[in-house]
Order: sequence, then structure tokens, then C-alpha cells
Amino acid sequence: MTRRILSIDGGGIRGILPLALLVEVEARRGQPCADLFDLIAGTSIGGIIATGLAHRLPAKSLYNMLIADGGTIFARSILTDPLSAVRPKYDVAPLETFLAQTLDDFMLDGVKDVELLVPACDLVRVDTIFFKSWRARKDPSYNFALKDIGRATSAAETYFSPAVITSVPGDVYRCIDGGTAINNPAPAAILEANKLWPGEELHVLSLGTGSQTEVLSPANGGVTGWLPYIPGIFMDFQASVLDHLAHSATKEVTRCDIPLGPNVNPAFDDASPGNLAALQSLGQQLVTAQINAAMAVLAPQAASQAAATPSA
Repeated sequence: MTRRILSIDGGGIRGILPLALLVEVEARRGQPCADLFDLIAGTSIGGIIATGLAHRLPAKSLYNMLIADGGTIFARSILTDPLSAVRPKYDVAPLETFLAQTLDDFMLDGVKDVELLVPACDLVRVDTIFFKSWRARKDPSYNFALKDIGRATSAAETYFSPAVITSVPGDVYRCIDGGTAINNPAPAAILEANKLWPGEELHVLSLGTGSQTEVLSPANGGVTGWLPYIPGIFMDFQASVLDHLAHSATKEVTRCDIPLGPNVNPAFDDASPGNLAALQSLGQQLVTAQINAAMAVLAPQAASQAAATPSA
């Protein structure tokens, strides 16, 4: 049997790009992603998208919500905050409102017919935690509200405060962005899929959130020279290495991504009207260029979702 995996990178507001492709995938197949894939993995904004898709929300709804609410989530400028050096750049309340409205009170153990995998970094245990739907169904200690998982995986350092979340039995986790450890979750998804369905063929659709095209030329080797480049360097180089690992793990990996180009601000948090419009335009270019490759992952039709789930 062939198992199909959807993996979505982190990238803040740039999550508009993979969502544009998924909107077209669902439109062509007439089915939600939860019916097209056996496992959906995501980090940061990709993790929020993944939880929404596993909750059977249409990709079109998530796309529209991100565009509508992005400006509210990334609303406060660091330049106007006199305490900007000692607290996060953004108030987390709009993000938490967005997650509550999107994911309601849905729980991880309630994910059915598709598996969900989302990473975050736990500061209490100094370890990466992987939220796994199959594990939550077996052990309440690993069961969390999906809105809390979304909050944990997207708690980007300096942008938002760490996420303090609690499992069903009451265990407390203090988490930062899953992208700190694994911004492209495809290798982790492949590893877990091999344990879930040993010996079965895996086809992976791995979606990026745009790659930077600007030549790296910091004015000096110090903090002021490198600071503007650090987030993009971290994400692009990590994504490249993890994509290589994914291809090493299985030959059937389709990577869909697109250069950001000169019209898009590569910053994760630029949700200005002009940048949102540029991202939407680039998303349509991504669809035109790579929809056939994405659809090929789903041909022939995705296998039945009835799946064995081993102990974590």
C-alpha cells in the first residue's frame, strides 16, 4: 500500500504560499486534505495549517483567514514600543484568538482518518516535543487541545512569548517555535510513517514558504551587520539540509517551493497590505508552476485511511 504524507514548513505570514497550492489541490480533487493524505505534518505556521487541515477545515478557509487576520496578528511595531528590547515584538492575544476561532476546542486525540505530527521545543525538559495524534489516542498524557499545539509550534522567539500549555492530565509544557529544531518537518514525518506503516511505500509532498533570493552581503561581521539576515539564513539553510535528509530517507519526495523575488518582503511578520498582495500573487505563480507536480503525488487516488497505529 502507498501512504501519502503532506509536510508544511514554517515561515510566518509566508504560509500563504503553501496554502495557495493546497487550495488548488483540494479544488481539483474535490476532497479535503484529510482525505487525500495519510499523515499531515507542519511546523510553526505550517503546524497551524496542519492542525486546521486535520480538523477537516478547507484549505481555502485557512487561506482566507490568514490573509484577513495576518495584519492583526502582526500588529505592533517594535519601533514604537519603549520596552521592545525586553519583551516580545508582538502581543500574543490576537494569535491566540485566531487559534481559538480556527480550532475551537478540538483535541489531538479527536483527529480521525488522518494522522497529525507537529513539533515544538519544550524549555522545561530542554527537548523537542512531537505532538502525535496516534500517541494521544493511546495515552492521555500526550493529549492536548489543537489550539494549544498551534500556539506552541508557532511561539517564535522574540516575536511571541513562550507558550505555556497543559496536557489533559495536567503536565505543564513551556514551548517555543518548532522551527527552532525542525522547520521542515518532512524527515520527521518520514521517520514516523515508517514506524506507523513499516514496509509500505511513502510518497511525500513537502511544501516550502518561499526561499530568499537576496545575495547575503552583511556590512560587517558583527551583530548589526548580520541581524537582518539571521532569520532567513536559519530557515533557508535548515530547510535545505532537512530536504536532503528527506530525499535520503525515501526517493518519493516532491518539494514545492518558489523564490520570493524582489516584490515580497522575506520577513516572517510583514502582513502589510502591499506584502499580502505580493504573497497572494506569488502564490498563484507557485500554483501555475508546480500544481502538476503536487497532483502527481496523489495519483493514483490516495489509499484508504484505515491504518494501524503502533505505540509511540
